[in-house]
Amino acid sequence: MSYDLAVFEPLVELQVRSTFMQWYKSRTKWTDSLDYCNASNATPALQGWYQDMIGVFPPLGGPTERGGKTEYVIGTDIIYVAFRWDKPAVAYETTRRMAEKHAVGFFDASGGRGEVWFPSTNGGLELIHEGPVEYEHQGSFARHVADAKKRTEVVHCESMEDLVTQMLEMDPANPKVIIVDPTPPINNGRQRKS
Repeated sequence: MSYDLAVFEPLVELQVRSTFMQWYKSRTKWTDSLDYCNASNATPALQGWYQDMIGVFPPLGGPTERGGKTEYVIGTDIIYVAFRWDKPAVAYETTRRMAEKHAVGFFDASGGRGEVWFPSTNGGLELIHEGPVEYEHQGSFARHVADAKKRTEVVHCESMEDLVTQMLEMDPANPKVIIVDPTPPINNGRQRKS
């Protein structure tokens, strides 16, 4: 499970919600014959955004000693980003700020309303459309997970096998957020499992 955001080329036709959602679902099937780790796939504006972002959120398996913890999937007109859940607010703000800087569109894919922002004439971003009001009461999924982490109501799993075991052992009357990460947080020198 990850905290997902996307930036994209702000094509005029994507200002219509139904068109945008259909385009997004199609683009995130990743059926092009591309190396989706290669930034040269993208438009110049998206390449600039990517170069600024990797300075703050290094890519998974990147050149640093231990590699980054953020996954970038790079298409020709979209970059999809999967962040770890440890800093969703910083991920959101940084992604949005860099989208403003490089005049690209911004999609809050993990947000409860799925807000889509386009560059505005004043250099900022403006909300173009969002999901239906009936989902608003559910709030942001990202916010839900972040709140659960603050209350230490999160189960950390190191593998899919561990995930299945934790799910089978979990009390259905007291469900918890489950995060699969091969490097769970360290608590007093020990790996923590809830």
